[in-house]
Amino acid sequence: VANLEKSIAEGSLHAGSAQGLSAFGEKFGGRDRCLLAYLRAGDVRLDTRRAVARLQSTLDFRRDASLDTLTDVPTQLSSHPLGKVWPMSFPFTAPDGCPVQYARAGAVKPAQLTKADGGEEGLRRYLVLWLARALELQAQVERTQHCRGTYDVYDCAGVTWDRCDVSSLRTLSRCITLGQQHFPENLYHCFVINAPRWASFVWTAIKPVLNERTKAKITISSGVPDALSKALGGDEAVQAMLNSVPTTLPVEESSPAAAPPRPPGTVPVAAPAPVAA
Repeated sequence: VANLEKSIAEGSLHAGSAQGLSAFGEKFGGRDRCLLAYLRAGDVRLDTRRAVARLQSTLDFRRDASLDTLTDVPTQLSSHPLGKVWPMSFPFTAPDGCPVQYARAGAVKPAQLTKADGGEEGLRRYLVLWLARALELQAQVERTQHCRGTYDVYDCAGVTWDRCDVSSLRTLSRCITLGQQHFPENLYHCFVINAPRWASFVWTAIKPVLNERTKAKITISSGVPDALSKALGGDEAVQAMLNSVPTTLPVEESSPAAAPPRPPGTVPVAAPAPVAA
């Protein structure tokens, strides 16, 4: 971090980026935490020059997206049109200080995400708001204890093959790289739960856009693994998470042929699949 600070002080960032870095450091929960994340990010491997390049790219992105002046992110998330299409929540913070993000994939058709108002740009904005909120929650934790990142939980209960649209999956693959590029080291661990057997096909489509460090943080399970229950603080916490998002959507609900979603609060017997490599 000291070497990166020295490089920044010597003018390695573009003119005018200093103010953006100060604002970003506050959003990140501290300047040191921010700089360390960029040193550890993806293929940077503690290389100062690469970290500066990644950081500059993010500062440009944040300026163009007006993220440093973003206020009341929860309200913007709840009022965003895609909030009715892709239900997500931040139900609580785990006992170890990691904010929990939960998304019920079984309640959405991928095509809805890219064909709604705004198209791919609308989806990108929604995901940026989601990531910004996760960063805010980490910064709040960082005030009193070290925050290692978030637990991201994607619940595939009720997902059926007929909902998978190849074109939409490709769009999603492009959009999810936003986290890697501009919110590095924010993910502590990702749990994909209740995954159907054919989930490997979707994983194959998404995996190429993820770096090795991110892929190592993802676990895919056919149920709810013991590791998730332990991380969240027990079965009651898992149930609270499951109940934090509706099982159905108010628009374009799943077809009758689709498998019904699991009733709220029901935790299936865990049968973990191998950790994604």
